[in-house]
Amino acid sequence: MRDRIKEYEEVAKAAEKFVKSVAEGNSEYAKTLFTEDAVLFGILNGTVERGSIEQFYHNIDTVGAGTEFKARIDVLAVEETVAVVRVLEEGWGGTIDFTDFLLLLKLGGEWKCVAKAYNQNSDTVNHKNIDDKALCINRGAQPHLSTYLYIARAFWKSANLLKS
Repeated sequence: MRDRIKEYEEVAKAAEKFVKSVAEGNSEYAKTLFTEDAVLFGILNGTVERGSIEQFYHNIDTVGAGTEFKARIDVLAVEETVAVVRVLEEGWGGTIDFTDFLLLLKLGGEWKCVAKAYNQNSDTVNHKNIDDKALCINRGAQPHLSTYLYIARAFWKSANLLKS
């Protein structure tokens, strides 16, 4: 069942912690959003990142957002205890654009992020450091929905929620 608009606003407010951390280069805000066992999946400059959300915290704390950094939060769905948020980022670190998908659960009355999957926009990939076989999307093309489904499936499989 779709929730009321007030709940969408609460989810957006939670996601603002993510954006604030990235914008300020300080993971402390994000640490209040993510659960301790939250996971990360994505491809950065052709290299797959996956595992603990600690990698994201490290990235935030070591790479400043840059003066041109911009972000937009879109709450895509809220269904009672689960929400999906898309965050568009432009100019992270001065050069990289991302599309992030955050999966949130309402735990103890509070929206907490349990997973982050992202796509680095292909026109901001540092092609000098990429093995063409590792690149999962076509350069210059908008990522296909199957890319996001692949990442989601990998998450569920790693969490032992999906069998083969």
